[in-house]
Amino acid sequence: LEVALSNFARLDQLRELSHIDTLTNVFNRRYFNLRLTEEVARAGRFSRPLALAICDLDRFKALNDQHGHLAGDVVLRYMAQTLRRSVRAIDIVCRLGGDEFAVLMPDTEAGECAPLADRLRHAVSSGGFTLGGHDANAAPLDLRLSVGGAVFPQHAERPERLLWCADMALLEAKRD
Repeated sequence: LEVALSNFARLDQLRELSHIDTLTNVFNRRYFNLRLTEEVARAGRFSRPLALAICDLDRFKALNDQHGHLAGDVVLRYMAQTLRRSVRAIDIVCRLGGDEFAVLMPDTEAGECAPLADRLRHAVSSGGFTLGGHDANAAPLDLRLSVGGAVFPQHAERPERLLWCADMALLEAKRD
């Protein structure tokens, strides 16, 4: 029985690890896909809103080209930590890939999305983030975030459509 419980605990630990992005230590795309489906179903069942925000760093490729990919990794970790600190405990931050992140926000109305997007943009851009570590002379990077969002059921009632609407809103934000 002890061996079976130990194996079960290891299996549970492996399952959890398979849902974490190893670079940023936030949830990964696989977990996002599962939770998006679950949260849309829950929101529908209880007639509650569900907001989805998708964000990415502007000019991230240029940052990688100028400072190198290791510096880009440092920036991605900073962005993940900043997003986690900027949302509620019940919100779910996931890295979708590259420099793109998603935030699932249960019980969040459309009117609450613009202030959240502003808060996320401000948190990332005003952090005074530098690549210099403890170097007091290192210049802060000019990090800018684009954010797009959509809300269930106002914009879409199916998970894949909600994701598409949020992605289109992100593209529009990047054009602006």
